[in-house]
Amino acid sequence: MKKRLLYPYRITGAGAEKLLNTLRGEGFALYGIAWENVRRVSFSVSPDQCGRLEESLQRLGFEYERMPPEGVMKKLRYLHGRKAAVAACAVFVALALFSLRLVWKIDIDGAGSYRGEINAWLRENGIAPFTRKSRIDLQDMCESLLYRLPEITWVRAKIRGVVLDIDITRSVVAEGDAFDTRPGDVIASSDGIVQSVRVFQGTAAVRPGDTVKKGQTLIYGYENREDGRREAVRAKGEIRVRTWKSADALVYAGKTVSVPTGRETVVKAFLCPWGAVRSGSEPEYLACDKLTETFPIGGAWIPVWMEKTIYKETALEKEEADWESAKSEAGRLAMRKLLSLCDKNDEIIDKWLNCCMIEGDTIQATATAELIAETGVFSPQIPD
Repeated sequence: MKKRLLYPYRITGAGAEKLLNTLRGEGFALYGIAWENVRRVSFSVSPDQCGRLEESLQRLGFEYERMPPEGVMKKLRYLHGRKAAVAACAVFVALALFSLRLVWKIDIDGAGSYRGEINAWLRENGIAPFTRKSRIDLQDMCESLLYRLPEITWVRAKIRGVVLDIDITRSVVAEGDAFDTRPGDVIASSDGIVQSVRVFQGTAAVRPGDTVKKGQTLIYGYENREDGRREAVRAKGEIRVRTWKSADALVYAGKTVSVPTGRETVVKAFLCPWGAVRSGSEPEYLACDKLTETFPIGGAWIPVWMEKTIYKETALEKEEADWESAKSEAGRLAMRKLLSLCDKNDEIIDKWLNCCMIEGDTIQATATAELIAETGVFSPQIPD
């Protein structure tokens, strides 16, 4: 039902029910009719009918009383008496709505050494905190910064609430870039037995079947020319070796459980931000379970609360170790760690697991894998 602006009246006199029928006949719209007794009734009418209603009541000989307004009318009356406060609230709301149309802060991420250049571009284009959002062309900003700054691959800009976010992605030169022509060798990154050798540039230093150590040269960074001279080049190739990787995992097989002894101590305290009053002190149990309950006393506005802490004494007992369960868990952990050490291009030929007990109740599992992996890495030559 739609809310109306209504003024409430209370009518007193004999024949109040007949009066209501008479008023309806005269065209009055009566709302919220409530009988207090046989001689007294209350109802509400719209503001434009108040003057005519009072004239009719005086003419018909009924006493009436205009009651305090309720609902929307009551709020309007309240605001009417506080025009200054209403005006201040209106100004505050207007300023708040206007402030949402401005940029309050500018965040620049990933700029690195280009932060100064970006700030200079923003100053040149009149973009600063408290600039209107409608003045900022995000697409033009991205295109201009991308054109202006070298070694920048991507610029993203967006307005998030009252914050202008500028995200810079810088280009990264990968190791072994195609434009890097420094001479150097290819060396082994791990021990193993050579399975295959493919040389794209340089001179092979090993053959299939050779055993190599980590750091050993696999492809020399030079090539012999037809005129007999030796020319330094950047060695390139693919060397795959049969190698082994292993990983260890430790699991404690023993198990300690706590058994209640039946003794307990209760400590109560009244606390506030400035101190606490306690009914006792913490018991000197060797081991215990602690349960704390908090009860607010002052509600949300008064920071006073009561705290109840129950200390239940326990005895620690050692159960017999479950060796099979510990061995299984250690094996899973070792295998998971081993797989994380293998590259996605490694070819696993075989793998196995060894377990042993160390330091009493600790199980050590060692997972080992035999695999074929690429081992060559570039090592630049040091000039004489």
